[in-house]
Formats: sequence, C-alpha cells, structure tokens
Amino acid sequence: MQTTAPARMLERYADALAIGLVLLIFLDLPWYINGALLPALQSKVFYFAMFAACLPIIAARSADAVRWLGSSYGIWMLGLIVMNLAHMLGTLDPEAPKEIFSRIEVLGLMLVITFALSQARQGLLHAVLPWIGLLLAGLVIIDFLAPDRIIPQPIPDEGDLLGQLGQVEGRASGTMGNPNKAGEAMALLLLLSMPLARRRIGWLLLGAVGAATLMTASRSSIAAVALVVAGGFVLGTVPRILVVIMAAIAALLAMNPQLIVDYLLGRADLGFGNIENFVERLGTMLSGEFSDPSSNERILVLEEGLRLFIENPIIGGGAAATSLWDLPVSVHNQAVLMLAEYGIIGGAFWVAMLALPFARLLRGQGGFGQAALASLLMLLFSSATHNMLDFNYWLAAIALFSIGWPPTQQRLDALAENSEVGGLARSEGSESLVATPPGEMLENDFERPPSS
Repeated sequence: MQTTAPARMLERYADALAIGLVLLIFLDLPWYINGALLPALQSKVFYFAMFAACLPIIAARSADAVRWLGSSYGIWMLGLIVMNLAHMLGTLDPEAPKEIFSRIEVLGLMLVITFALSQARQGLLHAVLPWIGLLLAGLVIIDFLAPDRIIPQPIPDEGDLLGQLGQVEGRASGTMGNPNKAGEAMALLLLLSMPLARRRIGWLLLGAVGAATLMTASRSSIAAVALVVAGGFVLGTVPRILVVIMAAIAALLAMNPQLIVDYLLGRADLGFGNIENFVERLGTMLSGEFSDPSSNERILVLEEGLRLFIENPIIGGGAAATSLWDLPVSVHNQAVLMLAEYGIIGGAFWVAMLALPFARLLRGQGGFGQAALASLLMLLFSSATHNMLDFNYWLAAIALFSIGWPPTQQRLDALAENSEVGGLARSEGSESLVATPPGEMLENDFERPPSS
C-alpha cells in the first residue's frame, strides 16, 4: 500500500521526535542544562516543549491516542493520576498540594510523551537505544576520570542545586547529577537494548556500562546490571564469552579490593571527592555487612515508612507524607512508599507495575524471559529507590516494558524482513510500536489502520 507524502512526513517526524525524546529523558538533559549550565533556564521548559512537540502526533493519530489511554500502561497511569488527585483534594497538610500536583504534572506529561515514543518504529528505537546507553556510560566514565569536565566545580548556582538534587562528590554521574540515577538509567538502557548477542555494539555497551556502573558506586545499580547480564546470559541475548570475561574481572576485583583503593588514593584530582565513602560502599557489597551511615539511614526511614502504613493501612498517610516528614529523606523503597502514602491501594498499583511487562504474553507475543527480567529489575530497584514514579526515564522505561520491550530476536527478525535495511527503513506494511498490519497480533493493546 502506497503511503502519501503527508503520511511519510508524519512517520519521519515521529521517528525523529522519538530519538530526541529518549536522548533528553535518558541523559536527563533538562536537569543537566538547568543544574550545571544555565540555572536560569528551568527544566520544566524542556518538558513542556516536549509536550508541545508531541501534539502533532496526537492530532494526526487521535484514535491511537485514545487507545493508548486504554492500554495497560495508560490505565495504570490514569489510575495513579486519579489517586494522587484524590489525595490532593483531601489533604489537610497545607504543604502537600504543591508536592502532589508536581507528581500529577509528571505523570500527565509522561503519559503524552510515552504515546509519542510508542509511535516510533521498533527497529529504529532498538538501533538507537544502545548508542544512547553507550553515550551515557561514556559520560559517566569521563565524569569519573575528569570530575570537573561535565559538571563544573564549583557549580555555578548560589542555591547549590546539585547538592539539593543528590550530587555526590567522588562518585560519577555523567549528565544525571546523581550517581544512583545514572546507574539506574544505564541498567534500564542495557535491558532495553537487548538482544545484543548478534551486534558488535553489544561488546562495547556491556563493557562500558559495567565499568561506568562501578564508577557510580551505586550498590543497587551494580546489582541491577549484574542481574541484567545474568538474565541475558541465560536467555542467550548477550555475548556469553563477554559475560564470562566480565565475571572473571569482577571476581579479580572482589578478591583484590586493595587494587581499587590504591587507584583511588593515587588520584590527586579526586581531592574534592569522598574516597572513603566510595570505598566503604563497595566494601559493604563485598562483606555483606551494611552498617555504613547510608545503610543505617535507609533502615531508619524504612522502619518509619512501615510504621506509617501500619497506622493507616487502607488509604495510607497521604500522598507526599514521606517527602514532608521530619526525617532527612524519604523511604528509599518504592513498595514501602506506595504503602505508606497510599495504603493497600498504593500497594496494588506497585504490584500492577511489576505485572506490566507480562502484558506481552496476553497479546501472544511470547518473551516470558524478557518480561520476567524486566519485572525482576523493577523489583530489585524498588528495594533501593522511592523515585520510580517521579523520574521520567523510569516512566518511559515502564511504558516500553508494557508494549513488549526488550524485544525477542524473533521479533526483530520479523521486523527486519519487512524493512529495506536492517529493520530501520519503513516499507509498506511495516509497523510502529503500536501499529500492526491487519490480522496480526497487536503490539500494544490496540490497532492503527495502515496509512493511506
């Protein structure tokens, strides 16, 4: 079926927009530009610009947009918005509405942005995501080797924005500002980029992400990358010989941690960094004794979060309760946050989040191993962060999980058969993430008629 010139222009626009969106989201460029380069330029400006850029896609494919709201991810996101709105209207805390509205704002914007992502060709995004993962890993490595190159020291902001948002001296974060965020984004990009076994970039991406994650000293991210690599080894979606090499290097470092300590102590340019904290974090992973200040703080807030849930088991202590309490930080646990702030209802939304990757099985797409790995990754990070529903890269990744990411090799081979070059160039009857030719199983709970 021959497509018209406007339809081809729209397809190209959707592809270009998707590439721009994943770059902005997974490198957290709005934060970086605002926090490290141009403090006067608020990050919200970028997200509203992204929203505006999505409007032509929504206008041209309004039926798809409505169906996106009725997809598993759309229903889940709308439920979160309604739940937060109910808490905002019912709260007695004068400081809570502003915090809750900020959450609603993020959820609403990402519901629109993820629809635009869903309209890109799967082959195109699968070709781009590994390079974005490699770029982020490279930026983290540069940030570790030359700490003042990416994020200036001192930061050009009177309010110490980086300190407020979790910048940690001595731990690399690239453009993300926070090493934990950088580690999470790299683990997500690594999983979304699979299968890598047949691609040369797989070697580069695995090696770069493995090294960069170690440089963040983020314990949960190191464990998450190990989980993704192990899962890929079992599924055969990563180069197995490289996994063996990485495991051997990790074992060597684990048996000789003094190699890391000696290297750090020899880095004169890390004088601004907290080398003791860096080494202490890695040491707790090797010893299994989590008695450092960070771990003790996490235990304290976790206990308080559980206490809040026990006192208010049905509807919780109220949205934003763990953000506005007297403790220095929130609960560092997504499941406990949902229970503490929203009660059993919030817990149900958290369970639904873990189930979203399995929607592909209901559509007959297969890929149980990929779905299980995505769900396990979210489960692992749920034990270490409370920001999964606040950060854009998390909401984007969950959206992709819900529509069949990471794809199976069979899925990519099928896409390549319908494309002129390697699954990237659209041909008649080729598909976006959410559209399939008539009669085929749907990718994302709904069907878009082919362009005419």
